[in-house]
Amino acid sequence: MLEAHHYLGSGPLCGAQLRYLVRSEHYGWIGGLSYSACARRVESRDEWIGWTEEARKRNHTFVINNSRYLIAPTVRVKCLASHVLAKCQTRLVDDGERVYKYRPVLLETYVERGRFSGSCYRAANWKYVGGTEGRGRKGTGATVKDVYVMPLQKKWQAVLCCCADGKVHVRQRVAQKEPRDWIEAELGGTKLGDARLTSRLLEMTGMFYDKPLANIPQACGSVSATKAAYRFLDNENVDWKAILQAHYEATEERVKENSLVLVAQDTTTLNYSTHPNTQGLGPIGTKSEKVRGLMVHDTMAFTESGTPLGLLNVQCWARDGIGSKHKRHKKPIEEKESWKWVESYHAVSQVQKRCRNKSLLVVVADREADIHEVFAEQYNTPDGAQLLIRAERSRNRKVVDDKESCEFLWTKLEQQPVIGTREILIPPSEKRSARQAILMVRTMPVTLRPPHTHQPNLAVVVKVSIARTCDIKCG
Repeated sequence: MLEAHHYLGSGPLCGAQLRYLVRSEHYGWIGGLSYSACARRVESRDEWIGWTEEARKRNHTFVINNSRYLIAPTVRVKCLASHVLAKCQTRLVDDGERVYKYRPVLLETYVERGRFSGSCYRAANWKYVGGTEGRGRKGTGATVKDVYVMPLQKKWQAVLCCCADGKVHVRQRVAQKEPRDWIEAELGGTKLGDARLTSRLLEMTGMFYDKPLANIPQACGSVSATKAAYRFLDNENVDWKAILQAHYEATEERVKENSLVLVAQDTTTLNYSTHPNTQGLGPIGTKSEKVRGLMVHDTMAFTESGTPLGLLNVQCWARDGIGSKHKRHKKPIEEKESWKWVESYHAVSQVQKRCRNKSLLVVVADREADIHEVFAEQYNTPDGAQLLIRAERSRNRKVVDDKESCEFLWTKLEQQPVIGTREILIPPSEKRSARQAILMVRTMPVTLRPPHTHQPNLAVVVKVSIARTCDIKCG
């Protein structure tokens, strides 16, 4: 299984080894894990452990490396990867003692930066301790990897840092420079009109980075730092758009390093109903719910493998109220919330123009973005970003041909020949068991007729595809 689906194959592995297979009662064998001897020297890991050179040579066998981890690509179950990691590490200690006559106290793993995000390890409570230098085991050069560790017992440091004299010698940890360097690279160019404000921004970001779940006083750690943070937040010269602009520029530099970038945009809400005295809020639900907060529409860039590159556009506003559906239909698009989709596309297209010789940007959105003005914006921006929008069937769109005759889009699309098929596994649901299905794809270019409330000259040409399952086999 690892040979077939893991990018590194199944081996070879170094030193003492343990291997596990993951089995599901519904799917059978769905994954595997391999553990081997740890890396001899990794600066970020060694600084985090705090062991001396003598202790490292004496106790490195108590650290084991999660060398391979695979969940079969056909399996899509939320939180499965982190659940398997947690289940495996509960039996790993006993298995290590049974096979090799010692109990490991620390797990490590190395996640290739840019290829994977390490989200399953973070979800399983592994700790990120830094990155490698990119030299590899043999010192001949390798990709840079993120280092994650997981203690297997409370007194792990006493075991690893114990020297031959029986005493525990722990080196003082060197302060990690990477977060600060990352913060300066990301936000150092923020223009707030005063260098002191920018310096305070970097300092506060570092505090929140170290304690992401803490409130402001807890993150700041002292009364003076807390007062300084509140003064910063109350300063009229501090503009969230200016702060994000520096981040946009850093994101654009990362975009240029990828030939294809997927840019997803969607809307969320910030619920401040538990803070009734907060000003500047608006309704974020129905009239009956009486929930108040802010609306946020963000546009985030990703690599093909799903690694986030950063934000390219953020819009935030408070609604004045919940208007009438009939009145909304009479408003121009610029006065509706729907304009957020057009504004986001416009921002991404500006980045596309600056990166046109290096990267192709594809804006991805759900059915809410199936708005004629969005397609018109793309149609009238020939050097802008591409669009990939999930169609909303209930809109009953019509297409026109060269003879100006109209036909419903879905009817026209169903008449097209199948251009490709693929067999897929559909996971089980509460009412249906897992099954195999054939995915059939049809596609065609069409001219979308504008809605009756629009000008007739706003017809646009788009490429439409439909993917539908058929020939379902019970599994």
